[in-house]
Amino acid sequence: MASVSEVLQGERFQRPDGDAERNALAGLRERLAETAVLLENLGDPESTEAALPPPSAARVLVVDDGPVNLMLARKVLEGRGLEVVTATSGREALDSLEASPFDLVFLDIYMAGLDGVETCRAWRAREAERGDRGRSVLVALTANAGESDRRRFREAGMDDYLAKPYRPQDLLDRVQHWLPGRLAGEDDA
Repeated sequence: MASVSEVLQGERFQRPDGDAERNALAGLRERLAETAVLLENLGDPESTEAALPPPSAARVLVVDDGPVNLMLARKVLEGRGLEVVTATSGREALDSLEASPFDLVFLDIYMAGLDGVETCRAWRAREAERGDRGRSVLVALTANAGESDRRRFREAGMDDYLAKPYRPQDLLDRVQHWLPGRLAGEDDA
């Protein structure tokens, strides 16, 4: 945590040279801030305690080009008995869909190549072509959650969004909302 905070407060972040560097540093600052929040909340015993899997473990795909985000999301979700697959790009996510269906997908919006919105459109088109596997719940992961962004996500076929940076409990809350009763240790009352 101290190292992440030190980098965020460093002179390079405070005085970038030119628009390109300013934009690159803004993206890096966002990733580091997300990492800081996730690391800070990693020790939360409620979100990381190991539990026995529920009778029918839900399949969850987490798509994010940030390796730390993927690792922490996997740890939190698997810790609550979910079967978790990760992907680092939209193309990799679509390849995962070809292998097996998912109950819920957390999909980063800003990725190189195929971004989250384009991936969502392609995902929904493939689901419609197949017709036999049902429909996954798609949740956008994004730092931009204004009304126009949320409208764009809905139009692409997203069911929900989760604003970044998020806490581990926020991931679990989305699972509980969309897949009630599927988290290990969840009260069914």
